[in-house]
Amino acid sequence: MNEIAICMCIVCALVGMCIFLLAVVFHIGKGNAADLLAGFNSLPKARRAQYDKTRISRDARNQFYLWAGIFAAGALGAILHWGIAVAACVVWVVLLIRGFRLDVETAYESYRLQG
Repeated sequence: MNEIAICMCIVCALVGMCIFLLAVVFHIGKGNAADLLAGFNSLPKARRAQYDKTRISRDARNQFYLWAGIFAAGALGAILHWGIAVAACVVWVVLLIRGFRLDVETAYESYRLQG
């Protein structure tokens, strides 16, 4: 393994561990962890009550576990070739951009409680 592969392996492993810890926080926090999400925590309490916080937390948790898995695969793949770690980072960026919403209403509209 050359220096680039070692660096990419370490970077992917560290980022993956941080994201995994975030997923664990959402796993333990259940519905209360939804307040940690950007945009949702800026809504007034009355508006936050209109959303299913448990589903929001569960989906965020699953997304974080997926991202951690991508970085773990990148860290392990960097052992073979550093390009695998770069590919893992590119996949993560694509998933991040795909799920990005500028408007809070648009981001959480599917979690609105009926009634």
